[in-house]
Amino acid sequence: MRRWTRLLLTIMTVIICSHCASLGQRSVTVSSQQLQKALNQKLTQSVTVLKFFQVALSNASIRLDPDHQTLQAVMDAHIQGPLWPKGIHTRVGISGVPQYDVATQSVLLADAVLTGLAVEHASTELNAFINALAKQASKTWLQALVIHQVNPTSLTVAGTRYQPTDIKVLANGLQVTLLPAEQAHHQNTVP
Repeated sequence: MRRWTRLLLTIMTVIICSHCASLGQRSVTVSSQQLQKALNQKLTQSVTVLKFFQVALSNASIRLDPDHQTLQAVMDAHIQGPLWPKGIHTRVGISGVPQYDVATQSVLLADAVLTGLAVEHASTELNAFINALAKQASKTWLQALVIHQVNPTSLTVAGTRYQPTDIKVLANGLQVTLLPAEQAHHQNTVP
């Protein structure tokens, strides 16, 4: 009888522990192709910059830098405005740190900065002027640049709601660490 009781307790312990383990930390990877596709979809609408310029961005090419935990994107830009009624074509680069925003349930590019903008056949002075305008305008636009929208239903597995707690930049994508919402909330409130 003791042997059966001990065996039953061992089996119950294994079942309980495996259930607890299934409710623990999870991680998912968002590939660089998924990020690039999401960014290109976001860029389909042109934006008005400084009330004078229409900027259309396209063909984003993403590079992930695991050493610095940053994402860089280079894309085509078409800028039209009072100075260039026919528009100018150039390439522009941005760089930032991927970060999860709980309020919008999305991955944003935090601390994003404009890393390069050069107009072919333009003088050094004109390129400097364009860069100064672009850097000023990009402060607002890049502040909330969504690079991946998280589907809220994908954060619930077997009735447990998860919350992203960490994002790590890998060579081929972003690894997002998820914890059950209760654990994530507790982890964020403990000093």
